[in-house]
Amino acid sequence: MGGASLWVMAGHKPEEYKGVAKFFTFLSNPDLQAWYHQVSGYLPITHAAYELTKQQASTRKTPGPTSPPTSPSAR
Repeated sequence: MGGASLWVMAGHKPEEYKGVAKFFTFLSNPDLQAWYHQVSGYLPITHAAYELTKQQASTRKTPGPTSPPTSPSAR
């Protein structure tokens, strides 16, 4: 598996969690996710970002995965 994950730990002040929520909202923005997918090849984390990528036809410019690969035994 990849290493692109975020964790939120317990034991912080409520205002810190509000900041975390704002940051996660920023990260899940469809425009940002579509851009990140297009430049990195990582799968977008929202359906809206996936649809935006298709709409922009960026898969022709930067071919990359649009769905997880399957193992030979799963075929």
